[in-house]
Amino acid sequence: TDAATRLAIARDKDKYVPGDKAKITIPSSPGARALVSVESGSFVRESRWIACTDRQTSFEIPVREGMAPNVYVSVTLVQPHGNTLNESRSGSASGTAGG
Repeated sequence: TDAATRLAIARDKDKYVPGDKAKITIPSSPGARALVSVESGSFVRESRWIACTDRQTSFEIPVREGMAPNVYVSVTLVQPHGNTLNESRSGSASGTAGG
């Protein structure tokens, strides 16, 4: 099912202003890596790899001018071969960046 392959992504609040740092939390497993993309409209604003060291991983994304009215965070979790704790999953979350 879709729920079995979707990654639950939590953010610390619904709205942000430039200068804030959005805290994002995902379920993970030690040794996994997460590809994080910040998307706006039809383009990727930035992407980076995050190393996962525990069953839950948090990271911050700086909120910048030009991110309003909306940006989306997409995460693809890639785990070491044979690790089925969270399977390989992807998900996305959105928030509002107001100026």
